[in-house]
Amino acid sequence: MTTIECDGCEEKCINKPVVVYPAQEDKPGRAFVVCDERDGMGRIRVSFDRMRQWQTTCDLIADVVARLLGASASASTASISRQWHLGVLKGKKHKSRVTLLADGGLSLAFAGHTVPIVEVLAIKNEALALDKGELIRLVDKPASDVEPEIPEQRRDRLRARVREERATGTRAFLRRVAEEEGISVSRLKQLTSAEPSSTNMWSGLSTVQKNGDSLKKIKPKR
Repeated sequence: MTTIECDGCEEKCINKPVVVYPAQEDKPGRAFVVCDERDGMGRIRVSFDRMRQWQTTCDLIADVVARLLGASASASTASISRQWHLGVLKGKKHKSRVTLLADGGLSLAFAGHTVPIVEVLAIKNEALALDKGELIRLVDKPASDVEPEIPEQRRDRLRARVREERATGTRAFLRRVAEEEGISVSRLKQLTSAEPSSTNMWSGLSTVQKNGDSLKKIKPKR
């Protein structure tokens, strides 16, 4: 870490440059910041423990956010398109699939919204916490420019997700996709096997065929 929050006084100045003196034969390594905000402060020692940094992966972040959303850990799935499907978030009026996007930064995409993850993820009581209330509020207010997903589009999307999970070697690929959608495996099979009808679904209400007779209009009863 090259900058740090100074703890020399109550001002807690941020992004102060850290100067490091490497260890010598007769002296241990030292780190400090130089205070130029107040007279008489000078050099302020910095613990090397405070300069330690950590790294993580998108897979681990996706797993954590999925659990904080209330989905199972297995519902978080890495994708070759740098997207991780975290499950379904249910609001009071609507529900939406939540996807973690890694495109120059991490963000959550759902209900037509794209929210930087730093705006809804924080550390509270030494643990990660998700502002789920804000996410639910946005779920119940879908973006107006998002068109509703028609059945054929949902079928194609689900088929693509099933193929993706199968290609990655996931054993229970159907169960994983079903968990993402918040539906059962049997319902997933129905949705992915359904074919769009080539005729009007209401045509049977206006025509009838019996004993080889030609189709006739059914007159409504009065």
